[in-house]
Amino acid sequence: MANMYSNHFNSGGSSGTGTPGVATLAGELPYDSQRRIPAGLGHSRLRTKVAWAQFGTAAGAGDVIRMMSMKSGDRIAAIRLFTDGLCTDGTADLGVYLSGQQHDGAVIDADLFGAAHAIKTAGSFDTVEEREAVFLAGALSEIDRYKTLWELCAVGAASYTVDPMVDMDICLTIVEAVTAALVKVIVAVDYTAAD
Repeated sequence: MANMYSNHFNSGGSSGTGTPGVATLAGELPYDSQRRIPAGLGHSRLRTKVAWAQFGTAAGAGDVIRMMSMKSGDRIAAIRLFTDGLCTDGTADLGVYLSGQQHDGAVIDADLFGAAHAIKTAGSFDTVEEREAVFLAGALSEIDRYKTLWELCAVGAASYTVDPMVDMDICLTIVEAVTAALVKVIVAVDYTAAD
């Protein structure tokens, strides 16, 4: 019986991808005595960043509401979206933009974490099914949890192959404008800090 090793003890296995894995069905995951696990994985503290915004008809289709900044190396565990749903109409994409000099940077992937979330519906997206819809939208899957933000962006629309070491904003992009009343939204991100 052989021992095999996770990324805490193995720097990439024979696949060479940086993630422990094997190239063949019968391949093994060897121990690497030189492996030093990054702090963001091995000695991390789960943190939560929370931002809220209240807005009305001034937020029209295509407008961007910058909710919070993250470092590109932060590891994302979950993203939750809450709303009071007081408006009659209103939907928004949840995605990532570059922070830029004055939080005015270009889009990376406007709907990485979901397209056209119904902010006009009261409640939260934090049920088992709905939370999965927020984090696992589009190209993301369960196995993408705890990847760095830049790696998540690369799964989506970006073409990063290394950490660009920049600040990125989690943003709502309005798809259908709010009508009838003000709406309050909250975005909460569970993450471990950049290595």
